[in-house]
Amino acid sequence: TMRYMRLLADAEVAFLGDGKNVGEVEAAKVGKWTHPIYGAVELTKEMLQAFVDNFRNVKSQVMADYNHASAMSSTDPDKAIASGWVKNFYLAGDVLKAVIEWTDKAADHIRKKEYRFISLEFASNATDKASGKKVGPLVQAIALCNRPFIEGLAPVMLAEDVSALLEALLI
Repeated sequence: TMRYMRLLADAEVAFLGDGKNVGEVEAAKVGKWTHPIYGAVELTKEMLQAFVDNFRNVKSQVMADYNHASAMSSTDPDKAIASGWVKNFYLAGDVLKAVIEWTDKAADHIRKKEYRFISLEFASNATDKASGKKVGPLVQAIALCNRPFIEGLAPVMLAEDVSALLEALLI
């Protein structure tokens, strides 16, 4: 089986299982939008870098869920189950990328193209729960969804799909 290997921006090499449930996604990009609930939303390169830094320094566990269910108040815990776990964030130009290890169920949805995109959930000026200090921009979760707020990001693909695509292009 293929092992997923990605040289990350900080020169770390990550091996994640056999690679079948791992994907690298475009999580956000620099830009300005108007959200129907939150109003004006602007993501700068500095904010995206803060997401990377704070993931490493403040919140090392970021869950992926389905359709932002973990952020919604629900008495049914089955509606807020994880679809995966973020293993790393890094910047590629003006795009925030995430390496996610998906659950078997989520990977199956992705393979069947039942879910195609992700949507970032973040706080612009979060507080570190341990120290009580303001830390700035912090990713709180990522949602596997079909109607992301930020459009124009690449669809979610698993490492095995990317490898197959590259092999097909090289033939």
